[in-house]
Amino acid sequence: MYNMNKLKNIFLFLLIFIFLINNFIFTAPRHVKVQINSNPQGVTVYVKGMPASIGTTPLISQFTIGRRYTLTFTKTGYQDKTINYFCDGNPIFVNMEGGSFDTRQYKLTVNSNINGANIFANDNKIGNTPLTARLQAGTYNIRVTNPGYTDYTTSVNLDRNQQIYANLQPIILQYRLTVNSNINGASVYINENKIGNTPLSTMLQAGTYNVRVSHPGYTDYNSTINLNENKQIYANLQAMKHKLTINSNVNNASVYLNSNKVGNIPYSTFLSPGTYNILVRHHGYKDFNTTVNLMSDQTIYANLESYFGISINLPKGAQLYINGEKQNLNWSEHEFWKVFYFTSFKEFNQVKIRYHGIDVEKSIKFDNRTVSLIFDIN
Repeated sequence: MYNMNKLKNIFLFLLIFIFLINNFIFTAPRHVKVQINSNPQGVTVYVKGMPASIGTTPLISQFTIGRRYTLTFTKTGYQDKTINYFCDGNPIFVNMEGGSFDTRQYKLTVNSNINGANIFANDNKIGNTPLTARLQAGTYNIRVTNPGYTDYTTSVNLDRNQQIYANLQPIILQYRLTVNSNINGASVYINENKIGNTPLSTMLQAGTYNVRVSHPGYTDYNSTINLNENKQIYANLQAMKHKLTINSNVNNASVYLNSNKVGNIPYSTFLSPGTYNILVRHHGYKDFNTTVNLMSDQTIYANLESYFGISINLPKGAQLYINGEKQNLNWSEHEFWKVFYFTSFKEFNQVKIRYHGIDVEKSIKFDNRTVSLIFDIN
């Protein structure tokens, strides 16, 4: 008998335990948003147990299904009103007493190009688009908001049923683009439109941009950026080099750039933009001189004009005059005979040789032959 009573008690305990688990432990409280309105509107609402008001009518507030609440409504010129509310999800509406007010109500319909946008009447949220609500007659400041869009605001005098369409415009985000370069004053192009010179700082709408930085004599800097935050670009411009090619009618002629010998014909090189003095020289030909402003690839042709020349073999101590002009002759200590080469713009020239007091003078054709003192001059 004792064992049977003990088993009954255990069974009863298990039933109570299962009931408690099902009803209190695993049953989460359900919350619901309740619309609260009043006549007149603009009434301040307090919930017992909460330190501050929950807003002014009309408003939407969250309550727990199945729970009892005590709400107090206050407004200057009206008697306070307190009600008990058992939350079942239905809206709350109270009529205030003690003042004169308009009891008329009208429908306000609010639509938008954005579904679910928040709707505020006199800064109190009354719902989301699309919405049709009954409001007391009066003037309302309506505001429709949605993240990422500019607020829509309007004022309505609700003296009849009215409709509002809130066309929300997306917020255009802007960011700062800063462009610097090793070359101040370089041109900055955004999507091939010049917007300024380095250093540059500008505000642009968020998006993708092609950035080009350009300066004469330098290779363009190009970059594609996704402007989703403030960004900086540093354009390190590299000096541009151009090809200079020099040809001539005389192969192996010497080439000089800015008085420095750099090679022989045919000659080509890559140089930075700038001005260069070019000299092409070869024995027996007139020098070719020119100046180039190298801003692109260039080819120079040096057409060398030949001199009339002659080689004369002279003994040490002889003196030579060409067309009456004494020539500068030099022998080393151990030279007794030496061949000297002379050039002239004329084919025939008057040559005089003086040696040990004897003068020999003749008109000689400069045809690049070699002649000796007196004996070969004929």
